[in-house]
Amino acid sequence: MTFKKLKNHIQLFFVIILMIFFNSCKPKPQPNPVPVKVLKKPDWVDGKHSDIDQWFGVGIKSSEDSKYIEIKSPIIGTFYRKPSPDKPSFVEVGDSISEGSVLCVIEAMKLFNEIESDISGTIVKVLVEDSTPVEFDQPLFLIDPS
Repeated sequence: MTFKKLKNHIQLFFVIILMIFFNSCKPKPQPNPVPVKVLKKPDWVDGKHSDIDQWFGVGIKSSEDSKYIEIKSPIIGTFYRKPSPDKPSFVEVGDSISEGSVLCVIEAMKLFNEIESDISGTIVKVLVEDSTPVEFDQPLFLIDPS
């Protein structure tokens, strides 16, 4: 192979390498966007209730309950109204409570957590049975703040 042919081969090699490099750097054409069909929001998102909800009483608050404040569970666990089985309940319906009063105990992973009141008022209703499991943010008590 002569020097001239070798030089031509090397030049051809570099040209091919540059073509490959520049072709790979080009932005690839994007496919045409697919039109998206916008669906109507379901009724339950706006707070409207279906007939089924009304039959079962799901999500419906009576007008008399709207003036009360709910004390909700801050954790998942088992709800207890008493500190121990042989002692009286922390609070009963009709009891007046002050801010920081212990309302109940929730057991989570063998730890008993005292649930204290954030407000002062009167206990109107206990919404959970003793020794039953509760979820996070589940209402436990209704309190009349007046």
